[in-house]
Amino acid sequence: MKSKVISLEERDKILEVFRESKQYFEEVIVNLPKDIHQAINRIMKYYSKQLDESPKQISKSMNWQKRIGLEGWEVFFCPETDNYRFVIENIEPQEVIYDVGAGDLRLDLVLSQRCKKVYAVEINPMIIGKSIELIGYDMPKNLISICADALKFPLPKDVTTIVVLVRHLIHPLPEEWYEKRIISNDNYQPLYILEDKVKGS
Repeated sequence: MKSKVISLEERDKILEVFRESKQYFEEVIVNLPKDIHQAINRIMKYYSKQLDESPKQISKSMNWQKRIGLEGWEVFFCPETDNYRFVIENIEPQEVIYDVGAGDLRLDLVLSQRCKKVYAVEINPMIIGKSIELIGYDMPKNLISICADALKFPLPKDVTTIVVLVRHLIHPLPEEWYEKRIISNDNYQPLYILEDKVKGS
């Protein structure tokens, strides 16, 4: 399949979305409690240096991914700040969130201040382990971080909304998830809320 080459205009629109989303996220975290704001800043500072991993580290990650039965780029994480606004603005205070592929927990720290509870599930121990270390004793009591395959981990009974910001997800979602409200971006498609979309369409 031949890759699509984007035009300069399309590229500029994409870059503008990223710039606006970055600005939005920075404005959101400034208004959070000081300890949460500082924890997010520590995470962002650390991961801004880590996004360009060494070939040796990428090779280790790929070998580990193969051993645990995942494919493509499913164990890798890149902050999808361009999608955070949609999620943040569609979360209500009474909700319990199940965040699939939570990555470095920066979004989950924000959501923990806006809803009842967040289950942040990330399969890569190197990512979630370091983030927990960076958050330290500033970890909110309603943020439950779990190192596991979110597709196989038993869905907690109190979950009301599942957030799936995994552009590179290859495996199908579990059937039981469709009984919940799902916010997803479905392999590079615009975000949607599943309660507004027919399953399988």
